[in-house]
Amino acid sequence: MDKLRWSGELRIEVVRQGQVVARETVPNLITDKGLNFLAGALAQVHKANGGITQIAVGTGGAAPSAGDTALGTEVYRAEVDSISVSGTGQIEVKAHIPDYAANVQIEEIGFFAEGSGSVDLFSRILYSRLKNNLEQINLIYTGTIGRV
Repeated sequence: MDKLRWSGELRIEVVRQGQVVARETVPNLITDKGLNFLAGALAQVHKANGGITQIAVGTGGAAPSAGDTALGTEVYRAEVDSISVSGTGQIEVKAHIPDYAANVQIEEIGFFAEGSGSVDLFSRILYSRLKNNLEQINLIYTGTIGRV
């Protein structure tokens, strides 16, 4: 019998005046709510409007924990730009933080999934950057389910 494993990573691109000035790839922690969402999707609990629908950034710097249900100190939230199946067992979620938003010391990023009438923290990532109004941050989350 196959064993399955979910993994994810976040590619972050900082863009200033149309040029990528910084690029980083960081791992993420799938929260307990995120694991429950995946199990619910397989059990067809999330039949409509399910999926990763929102991103948020915050200033909280506590280490991610499986029991997290929110960012430590959320300062900005937005809908994702797109979500697609990008390969066998793989999704890609794209979002961005525009130049006019979240011009603070960012310490955390969260992806939120919608299903069963609620929006829950799916994944939490620590990422430190003092963002200013001259830069946009592009977020590309890749989630992969595969055989162990």
